[in-house]
Amino acid sequence: MAPRPPRDPHKVGSFSELRSHYTQLYKELDECKQMKGITNEVLRTTAGQVRGAKSEAKKARGQVVALTKREHAKSKESLRRPTLRQPLQH
Repeated sequence: MAPRPPRDPHKVGSFSELRSHYTQLYKELDECKQMKGITNEVLRTTAGQVRGAKSEAKKARGQVVALTKREHAKSKESLRRPTLRQPLQH
């Protein structure tokens, strides 16, 4: 790979060297844009998966709480109901 192009355009030796640096820089820019696009796509996919997992966890927590409340209500109800007592036999 060619050395990095100089920052100062006055340090470039010839116009052909300037063209080669220009071409090299545009190749690097295209590679960077491609990598940025790939990275953004991965982030979008990952963010979607995270959102889905969070919503599933939220639903699961709600169901656990609802089931617990129902069970609690059933247990209270069963304690409140009078049971039929067997008469004492002597």
